[in-house]
Amino acid sequence: MLSAEIEKPSVRISQWRERLQKELKSPLSLADLDWHVSEFFSLDALYDSAFPEGEGRYLTEFHETWKQQRPDWKPVFKVSTHSLKHATASDIATAETYGFQSWVSTDGTSLSGHLLPVEYRLGNRNPSDASTGICSDPVMDSLRLGEWTPSFLQLKKSAHNGPFHIHASDVHNAGGSAVQELAFCLLVAEQYRQSVAAKDFAANCKNWVLHLAASPSYWLEIGKIRAMRLLWMNFCSLNKAGKQAGQIEVETSGVYWSHTDPDGNLLRHTSEVMSALIAGADSVLVHPHTLDPSMGLEACRQAVNIGLLATKESHLDDVLDPATGSYMVEKLTHELTNAAWKLFTDWNEKSFTSWIESGEFQSMVVERKTALQSRFASGNLLMVGVNKHQSPLARKSPSAPVAAEQQTSFPALRPFSLDV
Repeated sequence: MLSAEIEKPSVRISQWRERLQKELKSPLSLADLDWHVSEFFSLDALYDSAFPEGEGRYLTEFHETWKQQRPDWKPVFKVSTHSLKHATASDIATAETYGFQSWVSTDGTSLSGHLLPVEYRLGNRNPSDASTGICSDPVMDSLRLGEWTPSFLQLKKSAHNGPFHIHASDVHNAGGSAVQELAFCLLVAEQYRQSVAAKDFAANCKNWVLHLAASPSYWLEIGKIRAMRLLWMNFCSLNKAGKQAGQIEVETSGVYWSHTDPDGNLLRHTSEVMSALIAGADSVLVHPHTLDPSMGLEACRQAVNIGLLATKESHLDDVLDPATGSYMVEKLTHELTNAAWKLFTDWNEKSFTSWIESGEFQSMVVERKTALQSRFASGNLLMVGVNKHQSPLARKSPSAPVAAEQQTSFPALRPFSLDV
């Protein structure tokens, strides 16, 4: 008969470390086994359950709150349609046979005729919340343009009281780090919070949509997305709205999208989708692996199938946050949470508009982008099929369009890809 109690291991982690060190051949040490998942974070070769004082609360408060607010969690899948030039009635009929339940634009309106669809969406939930909040992101729209948009300038005079969408994924796609992406998401949230009444924030913050991007760095992205959830709970709680899980949408990375070997994008997108699902994303946006116009709906169908395979065959949506209890994932989550919260509080001491207008934030993102490009050029950052293991049979995709440089009021935050 199995015992209901689990015995604690009698061997201490220090003994494991001592044993491993003995078995390693000189001059290797345990530190040589660490895996550097980014320039800021590394994963140790060996973990135990010990957390710094106070950090163990993540396993209890966070997960219990999340489960209570997501008893029937099922992620919604969305597919962008950058490769489609026109959508016809025939296209719509074909898409329905592929499993698309609805076609909507970014403002939530249905599409028909020859309109260019911005996104396909696969799922049962109303994806846009267009009737209840702002689906665009005035701050990130302004950063992309390099000037304050009318919607941002009128933000505090607007009748909108939320929920808002915050596209922190733009920070990632411009070359920003995971910590910068998380911290800036909170900073933008603070600008929107200040534009609405306290009672409206408390009522709607659980439905604010936080957009992140997932790179192929599997464990880092799981930790990042989980950290975003914890950060949002803390942010809401400090602003007297209680611990709210929020809505997290994750999109596949543009930085690691390749036109040299587009088939490799399917594999990267699969890894990125898995990270998003394991981390408990509420919705996942998958970009087509190719911009070849001849692929059209076929590229979108393959993007949809990544989600279908992950859920219908691999059942990655059957368990909410299966990484809970993994010492490695929990520690990485906490490291990201603490680093992002510190950066947010540092940034929040500045005048937001003056800080953006000075280009200080954009310079930090560009600095990290330059470091990525340097690592990629030297071969320290690998993209299979691009700077390693290239295939002579690869069918190249057209490159993503690059906006022409224009005179702007302040430095714009522009997307980039390592494979240029």
